[in-house]
Amino acid sequence: MNSNRKTAIVAGILFIFATVAALLSNIAFLKPVLDGADYLGRIFAGENQILIGSLLHIIASFACAGIAIALYPVLRK
Repeated sequence: MNSNRKTAIVAGILFIFATVAALLSNIAFLKPVLDGADYLGRIFAGENQILIGSLLHIIASFACAGIAIALYPVLRK
């Protein structure tokens, strides 16, 4: 398999992984807790939900950095 093809596959997987993690973080975990008037009370009640959403957001951030690292050798040429 071509080296550029392997790089493209890795970058594509990282793109998908970053997108899914960011969407799950914002839509499924953080938005229901942080929307509304009594968000401070819901943060305390949904502490695990906030932790999971934050962890997914950190994973998405690392995946975005991985995309740049994966594509650097190809774009450098």
